[in-house]
Amino acid sequence: RNAKKTLDDARGAIARLVEVQSDDVIFTSGATESNALAILGHVRALQKGGTKNIHILYLPSAHASVVENAKALSTEGIAIDPLPIQKYRVDTEALAKMLRNGTALVSMDAVCGETGVVWNTREVSEVLRTHNGKSFFSLARGTAATREEKAFPVVLHVDASQAPLTEKMTRAHFGAGMLTFDASKVGAVRGVGALIAHRTIPLMPFYGGGGQE
Repeated sequence: RNAKKTLDDARGAIARLVEVQSDDVIFTSGATESNALAILGHVRALQKGGTKNIHILYLPSAHASVVENAKALSTEGIAIDPLPIQKYRVDTEALAKMLRNGTALVSMDAVCGETGVVWNTREVSEVLRTHNGKSFFSLARGTAATREEKAFPVVLHVDASQAPLTEKMTRAHFGAGMLTFDASKVGAVRGVGALIAHRTIPLMPFYGGGGQE
């Protein structure tokens, strides 16, 4: 019971920091697992639901756990494309032209861990919002959805593991449906991370079990 309370307290603290609900917080072993879960978990959940012709975009300068997982999906028949970059920004006009009906995910980092570039995630988010036509955050996990609502939106995943010391750590600040965090990047213990995933976003776990993290 004490252990459960400690875990619940930590989950609640992170949820308040990021301004989300507690059940949006999924604990992981670090940023690598969080990024893999966001990319592989989301695509495979869509596949399990019968979705075909899935397309994802990724930032080519992002951490290897973003780039390599995107490339791994390409060997499984998933269409992937690098995000267009123009003067240290994602070229939003070019991005809008690359989006298509099968585009399911855009994955990028918030701050480059090697160069310090702060990426324009909110501008990317606005392009995706326009493409989606309406916000998918109005749906609650487990509720019935119409055929139109089940036409999956493009989800923005942001690896924010390098951002806590320079950016406001709310999901709204990044405009993201999924956020990656890593405790070791802010002086906390190694081997602890989190994926913030809105409850409407389908994710498939890597391992079957009782539902625990």
